[in-house]
Amino acid sequence: ASYTANLAAFLMLDRRGHQLAGIDDARLRNPSPNFRYGTVRDSEAEKYFILKTEFITMAYFMKEFSVDSAASGIESVLNGSLDAFIWDSAVLDYSTSKYCELKTVGELFHRSGFVLGMQKGGSWTEKLSSTVLNFHNIGRMESLDKHWITYKECDTPKGEPQTLGLMNMAGVFVLVAGGIVTGIFLVFVELAYKEHLTRKQQDIQIATNAIDRWKSNLKRRQLPTAAVSPNSEKLFPSLINRGRSTNKVVVAVNARPRTKNNENNEEYCFGFPYQNTEV
Repeated sequence: ASYTANLAAFLMLDRRGHQLAGIDDARLRNPSPNFRYGTVRDSEAEKYFILKTEFITMAYFMKEFSVDSAASGIESVLNGSLDAFIWDSAVLDYSTSKYCELKTVGELFHRSGFVLGMQKGGSWTEKLSSTVLNFHNIGRMESLDKHWITYKECDTPKGEPQTLGLMNMAGVFVLVAGGIVTGIFLVFVELAYKEHLTRKQQDIQIATNAIDRWKSNLKRRQLPTAAVSPNSEKLFPSLINRGRSTNKVVVAVNARPRTKNNENNEEYCFGFPYQNTEV
């Protein structure tokens, strides 16, 4: 917001004094005692404002500040008695060339011209009209205007926008630098948090594995033990040796239970590997 405000302030035209947009300016259309303006009393300009319905409010307001002559109006603007003076453009252009403190603003309104009276049907009428038109075509009238009316150009401010300096743009650089630092800090925070979660998951996995091993060992201790028959080594030597080499216990089991009919008979046994059994 600060950068935008500074940018708008420096890119605006430098308006000095009471800058007006013309006859349609709000300060003229809506009169206020804070802005005083007038024209010459009982002049054609005053009558024009009175006869125009849209300017009737301005006409009544100017009655209090109107002056007796154009020279008095120019003097009133120079000494601050008036903020604006409405009068003929040729007189005002001459005054602004003479007094560089003055300035004409806005577009011309209520255009009218000077008339030279000639005898109807006279020999000079056509010649004079042709000469005036020829002066306009060759630019003679403009050169006369510059020589007699706007004869001097004042060194007035052009109203160009001021340029922005480094100090005016400092807020932008500070904002960008702050964003970069904040982004880097958040990246490190995210990496640290991810590492913390990884370590926590690893600790949980280690604890889970330890519990599983403990449960497995507990179940192993609760299993019944088995005895190896003495005749197993004689009957199945290869099987017994394979079990020893693979750390597996070989269990010998009677092929048939003893009865009174086979108590003295030789035992028939077979063996098979039995894992995770203590002997």
